[in-house]
Amino acid sequence: MVPAVSPNHVAILSANAAGCPAGPPHPAPLPPSEPFVEPLGDGKHANVVVIDSGYIYMDPPDPDHATLDARVVAVEKGEWLDTLTNPPSWQFDPPDGADTNGDGRLDGIAGHGTFIAGLIARMCTHAKITVVGQRDEEVSITGLNAAEQSKLFATEISIAHSMLLHCDTDVIQCGFSFPTLDDYPPIPFVAAMQLLTSVDAPRKGVAVVAPAGNEESKRRHWPAALPDVIGVASTNRRGTRRAWFSNWGHWCDCCCRGEDVYSTFIDWSGPIEGEPMTDVEHFHGWARWDGTSFAAPKVSAAIACVLASSDEETLPVEAWDILLSGRGGVEVDELRDYRLSGLPGVPLPHLHLG
Repeated sequence: MVPAVSPNHVAILSANAAGCPAGPPHPAPLPPSEPFVEPLGDGKHANVVVIDSGYIYMDPPDPDHATLDARVVAVEKGEWLDTLTNPPSWQFDPPDGADTNGDGRLDGIAGHGTFIAGLIARMCTHAKITVVGQRDEEVSITGLNAAEQSKLFATEISIAHSMLLHCDTDVIQCGFSFPTLDDYPPIPFVAAMQLLTSVDAPRKGVAVVAPAGNEESKRRHWPAALPDVIGVASTNRRGTRRAWFSNWGHWCDCCCRGEDVYSTFIDWSGPIEGEPMTDVEHFHGWARWDGTSFAAPKVSAAIACVLASSDEETLPVEAWDILLSGRGGVEVDELRDYRLSGLPGVPLPHLHLG
């Protein structure tokens, strides 16, 4: 039974805490000569809303980033609930940036939404992408007053709010993962999913996809563990076992590769959050990254591909069923984890999405 009242939990999108991603990004070379991102294809399209850190434009953009820019609608500022006003009010989040706290290091989640948008665009040429920036500051709370502290972390209620604001779509790609103190399903997400799955939902059958999280844990993480959310765990780069960082359990719905993933990033030359100031990295718009938050958008893109290629009026959740059955043009088999789960292990459908 879900309690009548529960804490408003912090939703983790951070490289410092255990969460998404599993660690810092790594600089990567330019892609091969062929385009990494294709222009939006002709014909039927699928709409994907990405609720994440936001979207950062390269200035000036290279051809791939320019193509991606043309395919992305960036809602730069999501909203957070300010409970210190009377009555409580929704305030805008700051936009994503490279060094928002001014410590001279690349923020641990900077460019996270840009990376995910590139993945989806790469995998589905018929996906129209909207990126909602749910980017709260992640800095030390030492010396901050209550108003400043309340803006530090995205919470479940603010993310659920964004899901409802942007639910007139085919797929919602939620980039957040968190546990609850009591392991009860979080009330805001339960309420949001009740509305999204109701007969009055703006888009009937919307597919909500979320990462399982990167704590190497069997414990349920939300919103991935909700029954109407598609929770995605990560395999290693070869697809032969669970990635070392990935959460895993019967509460997950599938797995695919989230280790050593390549995608669009931002320009940055300097140290990275959590590393010494003397360790300088050079990013030129491309990166490799680990995390279940890079496995989940592959599933979102695959669902979008099934929708865009369907001749009939297929609901997004039906497209997920088609994909999982192996009828969506993606190889599906079973991958069982023993190291975390122990014998006899927990099997998950393994989607071979590259």
